[in-house]
Amino acid sequence: MRKALSHSVPPGYLCLTPVRRPKIGPFTGIIDAILEPDLEAPKKQRHMVQRIFDRLKDEHGFNGGYTTVRDYVR
Repeated sequence: MRKALSHSVPPGYLCLTPVRRPKIGPFTGIIDAILEPDLEAPKKQRHMVQRIFDRLKDEHGFNGGYTTVRDYVR
């Protein structure tokens, strides 16, 4: 309470440690490599998150969830 009253504007939240991603951490380079050519591709030819998720499971043995991949791609 004392800290809140000592500031005219709330100081905000500061995260000191980076977000840990134990399931998707080893696969972030693969996802980035898939998405990099998509930056210049027409919109209809870009990878959808479902396709990236399927490729990770089939080609690289990813055992995480779809939501984990979606959140990283987003």
